[in-house]
Amino acid sequence: MASASHSELPKATFQEETGAQACQICLYPSVEEGYELPLCWDCRRRCSLRPLPRAIILMCALVVIALTYAGYCYLETLGALIAYQEGQRAEKAKDFDHAVEEYEAVVAIYPDSPLVEVRLGLAYYRGGHVPEAIGILGNLWGRRTPKEVAIQVNAVFQEIKRRAGVT
Repeated sequence: MASASHSELPKATFQEETGAQACQICLYPSVEEGYELPLCWDCRRRCSLRPLPRAIILMCALVVIALTYAGYCYLETLGALIAYQEGQRAEKAKDFDHAVEEYEAVVAIYPDSPLVEVRLGLAYYRGGHVPEAIGILGNLWGRRTPKEVAIQVNAVFQEIKRRAGVT
Protein backbone atom coordinates (compact mmCIF):
# COMPACT_ATOMS: atom_id res chain seq x y z
CA MET A 1 0.00 0.00 0.00
CA ALA A 2 2.98 2.33 0.18
CA SER A 3 3.00 2.79 -3.62
CA ALA A 4 -0.61 4.07 -3.78
CA SER A 5 -1.21 7.81 -4.07
CA HIS A 6 -2.49 9.72 -1.07
CA SER A 7 -5.99 10.09 -2.54
CA GLU A 8 -6.34 6.35 -3.13
CA LEU A 9 -5.82 5.32 0.50
CA PRO A 10 -9.08 4.39 2.20
CA LYS A 11 -9.54 6.33 5.42
CA ALA A 12 -10.64 3.42 7.58
CA THR A 13 -7.71 1.26 6.47
CA PHE A 14 -5.14 4.02 7.08
CA GLN A 15 -6.49 4.90 10.51
CA GLU A 16 -6.68 1.26 11.54
CA GLU A 17 -3.12 0.52 10.39
CA THR A 18 -1.31 3.60 11.74
CA GLY A 19 -3.62 4.98 14.42
CA ALA A 20 -3.13 8.53 12.95
CA GLN A 21 -5.70 10.87 11.41
CA ALA A 22 -6.05 11.38 7.68
CA CYS A 23 -7.31 14.40 5.73
CA GLN A 24 -11.12 14.30 5.57
CA ILE A 25 -11.15 15.48 1.96
CA CYS A 26 -8.32 13.68 0.17
CA LEU A 27 -7.42 11.09 2.85
CA TYR A 28 -3.74 12.12 2.80
CA PRO A 29 -2.07 10.85 5.98
CA SER A 30 -0.31 14.13 6.92
CA VAL A 31 -2.73 16.39 8.79
CA GLU A 32 -1.94 19.94 9.93
CA GLU A 33 -1.74 20.18 13.69
CA GLY A 34 -3.57 22.79 15.76
CA TYR A 35 -6.88 22.75 13.91
CA GLU A 36 -10.16 21.16 14.90
CA LEU A 37 -10.93 19.85 11.42
CA PRO A 38 -8.29 17.33 10.26
CA LEU A 39 -7.17 18.53 6.81
CA CYS A 40 -3.86 18.39 4.96
CA TRP A 41 -2.06 21.60 4.03
CA ASP A 42 -3.23 21.56 0.39
CA CYS A 43 -6.89 20.95 1.21
CA ARG A 44 -6.93 23.59 3.96
CA ARG A 45 -5.54 26.25 1.55
CA ARG A 46 -7.93 25.20 -1.22
CA CYS A 47 -10.93 25.45 1.15
CA SER A 48 -9.84 28.84 2.47
CA LEU A 49 -9.67 30.37 -1.04
CA ARG A 50 -13.36 30.89 -1.69
CA PRO A 51 -14.72 33.44 -4.17
CA LEU A 52 -16.24 36.65 -2.81
CA PRO A 53 -20.01 36.57 -2.44
CA ARG A 54 -21.90 38.39 -5.17
CA ALA A 55 -23.45 40.79 -2.66
CA ILE A 56 -20.00 42.04 -1.66
CA ILE A 57 -18.92 42.41 -5.28
CA LEU A 58 -22.13 44.34 -6.06
CA MET A 59 -21.68 46.66 -3.06
CA CYS A 60 -18.06 47.35 -4.03
CA ALA A 61 -19.14 48.17 -7.58
CA LEU A 62 -21.83 50.56 -6.31
CA VAL A 63 -19.33 52.30 -4.03
CA VAL A 64 -16.86 52.71 -6.90
CA ILE A 65 -19.60 54.14 -9.15
CA ALA A 66 -20.71 56.56 -6.42
CA LEU A 67 -17.14 57.70 -5.77
CA THR A 68 -16.51 58.19 -9.48
CA TYR A 69 -19.66 60.28 -9.84
CA ALA A 70 -18.85 62.32 -6.74
CA GLY A 71 -15.31 62.88 -7.96
CA TYR A 72 -16.58 64.13 -11.31
CA CYS A 73 -19.04 66.54 -9.69
CA TYR A 74 -16.57 67.59 -7.02
CA LEU A 75 -14.06 68.77 -9.60
CA GLU A 76 -16.63 71.16 -11.09
CA THR A 77 -17.57 72.43 -7.64
CA LEU A 78 -13.95 72.83 -6.67
CA GLY A 79 -13.27 74.85 -9.81
CA ALA A 80 -16.21 77.14 -9.02
CA LEU A 81 -15.01 77.61 -5.45
CA ILE A 82 -11.50 78.51 -6.57
CA ALA A 83 -12.84 80.97 -9.16
CA TYR A 84 -15.11 82.59 -6.55
CA GLN A 85 -12.22 83.03 -4.12
CA GLU A 86 -10.00 84.43 -6.88
CA GLY A 87 -12.77 86.88 -7.73
CA GLN A 88 -12.94 88.03 -4.12
CA ARG A 89 -9.16 88.46 -3.99
CA ALA A 90 -9.27 90.46 -7.22
CA GLU A 91 -12.01 92.69 -5.79
CA LYS A 92 -9.93 93.39 -2.68
CA ALA A 93 -6.97 94.23 -4.92
CA LYS A 94 -9.23 96.59 -6.96
CA ASP A 95 -8.66 94.47 -10.10
CA PHE A 96 -12.30 94.45 -11.14
CA ASP A 97 -11.72 93.19 -14.70
CA HIS A 98 -10.09 90.03 -13.33
CA ALA A 99 -12.87 89.71 -10.74
CA VAL A 100 -15.44 89.87 -13.55
CA GLU A 101 -13.67 87.04 -15.39
CA GLU A 102 -13.59 84.85 -12.30
CA TYR A 103 -17.22 85.51 -11.35
CA GLU A 104 -18.35 84.82 -14.91
CA ALA A 105 -16.64 81.42 -14.65
CA VAL A 106 -18.63 80.71 -11.48
CA VAL A 107 -21.90 81.92 -13.05
CA ALA A 108 -21.27 79.51 -15.95
CA ILE A 109 -21.27 76.62 -13.46
CA TYR A 110 -23.96 77.97 -11.09
CA PRO A 111 -26.21 80.24 -13.17
CA ASP A 112 -28.96 80.53 -10.53
CA SER A 113 -26.79 81.65 -7.61
CA PRO A 114 -27.92 85.12 -6.56
CA LEU A 115 -24.84 85.68 -4.42
CA VAL A 116 -22.50 85.09 -7.36
CA GLU A 117 -24.64 87.24 -9.66
CA VAL A 118 -24.48 90.08 -7.14
CA ARG A 119 -20.70 89.75 -6.86
CA LEU A 120 -20.47 89.82 -10.66
CA GLY A 121 -22.77 92.86 -10.90
CA LEU A 122 -20.83 94.69 -8.20
CA ALA A 123 -17.53 93.90 -9.93
CA TYR A 124 -18.96 95.29 -13.20
CA TYR A 125 -20.20 98.40 -11.39
CA ARG A 126 -16.97 99.05 -9.50
CA GLY A 127 -15.01 98.43 -12.69
CA GLY A 128 -16.90 101.21 -14.46
CA HIS A 129 -19.18 99.00 -16.59
CA VAL A 130 -22.48 100.46 -15.36
CA PRO A 131 -24.79 99.16 -18.16
CA GLU A 132 -23.58 95.57 -17.65
CA ALA A 133 -23.99 95.97 -13.89
CA ILE A 134 -27.54 97.26 -14.30
CA GLY A 135 -28.37 94.34 -16.59
CA ILE A 136 -27.04 91.70 -14.20
CA LEU A 137 -28.35 93.28 -11.02
CA GLY A 138 -31.70 94.00 -12.71
CA ASN A 139 -32.08 90.24 -13.32
CA LEU A 140 -32.19 89.79 -9.55
CA TRP A 141 -35.21 92.10 -9.26
CA GLY A 142 -38.25 90.16 -8.10
CA ARG A 143 -36.31 87.00 -7.34
CA ARG A 144 -36.03 85.65 -3.86
CA THR A 145 -32.60 86.63 -2.62
CA PRO A 146 -30.95 86.64 0.78
CA LYS A 147 -31.36 89.84 2.77
CA GLU A 148 -27.66 90.79 2.55
CA VAL A 149 -27.80 90.43 -1.23
CA ALA A 150 -30.91 92.61 -1.50
CA ILE A 151 -29.28 95.31 0.64
CA GLN A 152 -26.18 95.40 -1.60
CA VAL A 153 -28.25 95.55 -4.79
CA ASN A 154 -30.47 98.31 -3.41
CA ALA A 155 -27.40 100.32 -2.34
CA VAL A 156 -25.94 100.11 -5.87
CA PHE A 157 -29.24 101.16 -7.48
CA GLN A 158 -29.58 104.07 -5.02
CA GLU A 159 -26.09 105.24 -5.94
CA ILE A 160 -26.83 104.89 -9.67
CA LYS A 161 -30.01 106.92 -9.23
CA ARG A 162 -28.16 109.57 -7.23
CA ARG A 163 -25.45 109.89 -9.89
CA ALA A 164 -28.04 110.08 -12.66
CA GLY A 165 -30.02 112.71 -10.78
CA VAL A 166 -33.13 110.53 -10.59
CA THR A 167 -34.98 110.58 -7.31
